[in-house]
Amino acid sequence: YFLFSTGRVRTMDEVSAAFQVESLARHGTTAIPQAVDAKMFYGTFDRFGRPQSPYPPGQAVALLPWYAAGQYVARHLPGVAAGARDVIGDFFLTGESALFSALAAALALSIFLQLGIAPKSSLAAAAILALATPLAAYSGWLFSEPLAAALLLGAAAVLFIQPPEMPIPVWRALSAGALLGAAVWVRPTHVIALPVFLAAVLVRDDVRRPH
Repeated sequence: YFLFSTGRVRTMDEVSAAFQVESLARHGTTAIPQAVDAKMFYGTFDRFGRPQSPYPPGQAVALLPWYAAGQYVARHLPGVAAGARDVIGDFFLTGESALFSALAAALALSIFLQLGIAPKSSLAAAAILALATPLAAYSGWLFSEPLAAALLLGAAAVLFIQPPEMPIPVWRALSAGALLGAAVWVRPTHVIALPVFLAAVLVRDDVRRPH
């Protein structure tokens, strides 16, 4: 995923995310006046008149370590020209998508194995998910889909990677809730996954009960 990453921030969605993490890191705010100045703003103005991204700040929060690492390398790596700092920063930001795409595929593999699927079949299924779905395409761009996929699969792993006859511990339920909440914080449309997870838990508990 890292080898095939674009390494650059180009599209409107990517620019919006990059401006948002920059504002969080430098000013502690989600406002993105940079987008207005660059004539690349398509969000909304809040009640204080500040330009805001059309998306919640979940992805920007996850990007903070990557932004900090990119800025540090750009400023302290010997021989880096001032004009190349933005390129280095972009490379680190898009690296977040590559990492979360790989994490999503690894979580899927863990779930398949825990379900009792043969290792060879589990690896093949995980490889198909990793290489033949939009996960591969989005891994090279600064989009939120890889992060959301990792969060949703992480919630599934926390809830269901355990013997079905065992009740779900409180800490697992809380962790899964936090991951699902984070996914909604990345994109509000992921709220549609909540009833799916709830239904899966209810079905699992019903199977556990003696009839």
